[in-house]
Amino acid sequence: MTPVSRPYLLGGKKTHIFTYIRALFFWHAFCLTNGCLYIGSLEEVEINDAPAIISSDPPQNEPMLLSQNSNIAFVVVFDQNDPESLVFQWWVQGAGPLGTAEKIIGEDPNVQMSKITLPVEPSWNGRSLNVIVRDSYQDTAQISWQIMLVEEN
Repeated sequence: MTPVSRPYLLGGKKTHIFTYIRALFFWHAFCLTNGCLYIGSLEEVEINDAPAIISSDPPQNEPMLLSQNSNIAFVVVFDQNDPESLVFQWWVQGAGPLGTAEKIIGEDPNVQMSKITLPVEPSWNGRSLNVIVRDSYQDTAQISWQIMLVEEN
């Protein structure tokens, strides 16, 4: 008896290997003609990259020197997925949110900027100026600076 013609048990009966091959062939033929294979469109899932602060003034890890002549801070943010939806929220620690920030659109469509002009408030000396940037996916980037009041002559 050759290996191809050996009988195999199928449901308690002796069956030749050709019976299995024939059944497999019919199953494939049925699936191809009746749609057992999924040929529909696939939905692309967008992966979000969080916004990134690429530049700021004052620079990161530098103090915010606050005086009558120097009272502007800004951040430049890169967001690849949805830059138009960026929300900038500025606040001073212990003093609450600052609502006077200006949003600036850059030449690069993926770059947004925000600038704030601060009043010289003596009680802010030693506190931190913070900004958080949130995109439509609720991912964030944040930076803060310690405020130092500078006396002018």
